[in-house]
Amino acid sequence: MTSDLFVISQGKNMRCGFTTGTCAALAALGSAKSLLSKKAYRGSLSVITPKGIRIEAEVNKSIYDPGSDTAVCSVIKDGGDDKDVTNDLEIFVRTEYISDSDNIEIEGGEGIGRVTREGLGLKVGEAAINPVPKQMIENAVNEAREEAGYTGGIRCTLYIPNGEKIAESTFNKRLGIEGGLSIIGTSGIVEPMSEKAFSDAVCLEIRQLAAEGNKKILLTPGNYGKEYVKAMGLCRIPLVMCSNFIGDALDACILYGFEEVLITGHAGKLLKLAGGIMNTHSRMADARMELITAHAAINNASPELCRRLMEQDTTEEALKLLKETDIYETTVRSLLDKIQYHLDERIRKDLAEGKIEIGAIIFSAPLGSDTGEDCKERLIGMTEAGERIFRRL
Repeated sequence: MTSDLFVISQGKNMRCGFTTGTCAALAALGSAKSLLSKKAYRGSLSVITPKGIRIEAEVNKSIYDPGSDTAVCSVIKDGGDDKDVTNDLEIFVRTEYISDSDNIEIEGGEGIGRVTREGLGLKVGEAAINPVPKQMIENAVNEAREEAGYTGGIRCTLYIPNGEKIAESTFNKRLGIEGGLSIIGTSGIVEPMSEKAFSDAVCLEIRQLAAEGNKKILLTPGNYGKEYVKAMGLCRIPLVMCSNFIGDALDACILYGFEEVLITGHAGKLLKLAGGIMNTHSRMADARMELITAHAAINNASPELCRRLMEQDTTEEALKLLKETDIYETTVRSLLDKIQYHLDERIRKDLAEGKIEIGAIIFSAPLGSDTGEDCKERLIGMTEAGERIFRRL
């Protein structure tokens, strides 16, 4: 039971839930049982997830229609303590017999999205039901068939009322899934750490861009970087907002064969790369003042300046303080060189083979306008490779 499964996340004991794929498998099991017994199914259902954990849930709705000889069952998705837009979602599966076949067919109906782009591991035009959930649904229906001693074919149609509307608040459209939600999950279990799900979505977006033939890519943590890239005139290059997951995004770029990667972001995020910090969330690591102070120190900052730098709360304040000295340029260059060092270390093998080049551009406070002049004023600097890539782009 999911209520008995917990993980420690963010310092708390948090309850796990189950994926939309597990929910659909449960509903398919109940629907197939109803179809084969010719009566509505009552009670609880359970399936084994790919992780080997048994998930149990109550049937929410179950209907058998003798006139059409079809059955419908629904189960409510339980996201545990990681509540996203699909938490408490009601997923339905309608089952019916297939004549002259012993196959199990799985289709998507109302509220299930359709694939519109390559790179998802599904054919364009197919319902967005991933391979692992498909296998779970097939296993569940097979279980019902064996229990009933039935060897013929069954068609399962998944549907989610209002799924198309709910999908508007997800990444689906950006990933090339139109018209509804996707049925996903690789483990069947939702562990309360939404960062993993976001990172997976970022990597999937990179994979799709590669599938479309792109070899150059821009990465930025968020909207500030997106605005800055636009102001720099790089609109023709595909851009992915990778949030704090810079390391994961770089690994995906290497995996999917990109040749030029330019990371653009605010100093508050990207200066952390000078310490080899590839997940820039403040909960993971926050060494901004330590890094700025250390690089100022090796460029002959006085003990008093180092002390004052360490007392600053933001990179903006620290850089403003440095600008009042004669070591600002050398300190920034030192930080940029160390950022380039850690980026190169991340891609060492592929860099040595000439397969990929990665650089970075760092800017200060958010843009006040889209003008080129504003862009120049906000620029803190480019790494050596960042400048080369920028000039080529």
